[in-house]
Amino acid sequence: MMRRYLGMTAVVAGAALTLPAAARACAVCGGDPAAPMTAGMNMAILTLLAVTGGVLLSVVTFFAFLIRRARIMDKVTVDQRWLNSMRGGQNA
Repeated sequence: MMRRYLGMTAVVAGAALTLPAAARACAVCGGDPAAPMTAGMNMAILTLLAVTGGVLLSVVTFFAFLIRRARIMDKVTVDQRWLNSMRGGQNA
């Protein structure tokens, strides 16, 4: 298994070293910073960050809501006589 892993690593490293530099870089990584492709990629990255941040913020807000409601419910006291009457039992 280790021999196969080393062989695959050697093949990938050899391919990366033999490729010309122009084939390894796009306009964002190594080209013109004023190119339209660069602007589009930057906007795509910002959009993905905004969507991911929005989803994470909504999850955090939901759990904060649950924690707040649990703390409120801990403070609520229930009259046992009322609770028994609602269950159909006898009053204490």
